[in-house]
Amino acid sequence: MLNKLGTTGARLAMLRDIPTRPNNDARRLAANSSNVQVGSTDAAGGVPPTLDSEQAAATKVGAPCAATVAWVCADRCEPVIDDKVVYFSPDHFTGGYAVYLTGALGEALAPLINQH
Repeated sequence: MLNKLGTTGARLAMLRDIPTRPNNDARRLAANSSNVQVGSTDAAGGVPPTLDSEQAAATKVGAPCAATVAWVCADRCEPVIDDKVVYFSPDHFTGGYAVYLTGALGEALAPLINQH
């Protein structure tokens, strides 16, 4: 898809896959309301296996590639960050967390936006 889009002359950017969290759901959070971080894992466990191929595809078409793992994982990948539930499903952020990330997204896209 990036190859096809690259032929249009459009400026492209890729957001890498987010860390997937198969065990972060509302039931787990509700069952552990006094310890919502019980579903956290070490940062290495949250890294998507597609990062190298995503980077290669973006590089091939000259598109900046924004890593998203740091948006969820520091030392650990957490199911709740700054009182916001991170995941709606194993591989989708909640709407509230997506809004929370607008500043990080803006920073990630700034190199593309600032190109002339």
